Amino acid sequence: MPSRDLTDAHKELRDAFALLSVRFAAWFPGWKLIVVTTYRSPADQLVEYRAGRSRLDGTTKKSHHNVKPSNAIDVMIVAPGGQLLDTLYAHGKVSKEQFDAMYALFGFWSQTLGFRWGGSWKGDMLPNPKGSLQDPYHAERKT
Repeated sequence: MPSRDLTDAHKELRDAFALLSVRFAAWFPGWKLIVVTTYRSPADQLVEYRAGRSRLDGTTKKSHHNVKPSNAIDVMIVAPGGQLLDTLYAHGKVSKEQFDAMYALFGFWSQTLGFRWGGSWKGDMLPNPKGSLQDPYHAERKT
């Protein structure tokens, strides 16, 4: 099972997450960012690859999650009532615009701190064109 332990992430990511989570809570009182993945073993990476959530299989092509300390983190947004933003969106309780905007803000802030954001693999601070693999939950060190 992938690690959610922030101590498995590179210090730069730990420090950035601390700043991002405080900034996020200030902009959205009651909402919070949580870490859902830091380190991922090659076997765990293969699961992500086979599910179509990654283009990297963990063996022939390693992810930034596949090293210790991890060079990537994945986050999710939690609403004041404890539900994930993703769940609220899936049940029509928040709009696609709100969902996209909240993750894009996480991405923008990540990029201003010098990280790459999975919602914009080109680094242009805009979501990828329709049809490409998007990962708005992901921030990684430029290594």
